[in-house]
Amino acid sequence: MRQTFGVVWEEKIIAGHLRASLEAEEKAVELLNALEGSISYVKDRGGPIMELRRSVLQEGRAVTDGVLDKVSPFLRKHWRDDYEQGLQEFVDSYQTLDFAAQYLSQIMLEEFKAWFNGQRQRFNLPEDF
Repeated sequence: MRQTFGVVWEEKIIAGHLRASLEAEEKAVELLNALEGSISYVKDRGGPIMELRRSVLQEGRAVTDGVLDKVSPFLRKHWRDDYEQGLQEFVDSYQTLDFAAQYLSQIMLEEFKAWFNGQRQRFNLPEDF
């Protein structure tokens, strides 16, 4: 099997889910920030933010443990326990309008992003990632 950046070629497709999840998450955060504080925020429960967050979660869950481990020995735990869990809690709290839980899930996601961005130089990823 051909290796590229330490990830087997077939796994590179799976690694694309990692990128897709992170990119969709950024779009969801932009939408969320634009709506926050408006009545549209409350009415959006089935709208674009939820569609994006569900997509983010689906893409994130498609990333295999093997790919996460090859990117970094520490990424799997943070990805599963912080990122995916934060997304799931956000989706759940957004549907029920539990704003306290929603706030906590956002903090969880922001902490994951800070960790991810701080570790990025150590990750085994293609340069264009």
